[in-house]
Amino acid sequence: FLQLFRHLLQRVLENLDTAKTKVQVEVHSFAIGDEVLAPFRGDPAGQRYRALVRGFLDSDFGRTVRVRWLRPPCGLDPEEYVCGRGFDDTLYTAVFMRDVQPVTLDCVE
Repeated sequence: FLQLFRHLLQRVLENLDTAKTKVQVEVHSFAIGDEVLAPFRGDPAGQRYRALVRGFLDSDFGRTVRVRWLRPPCGLDPEEYVCGRGFDDTLYTAVFMRDVQPVTLDCVE
């Protein structure tokens, strides 16, 4: 009986670890304070712009990321920034998590 109990307990614990790993991949691909590329819903072209992660929200439509749209530093290409394209950077600050990408070395020119 003890061997059966140990075996079943081990299988349950393995399944819990697998479920936790899957959730962590989605939730922890970026954190608050990270720079990301996110689509601005006011742009019909759907281009991604540089933003800073401010927090996370759960809604009926899925998990969203609260962002603060970054402004271009002096001398850099303003095309990667919401306000550099003439959009209001105080709007559309909640973006679906599935549409947000962390900024990596591949994203930087």
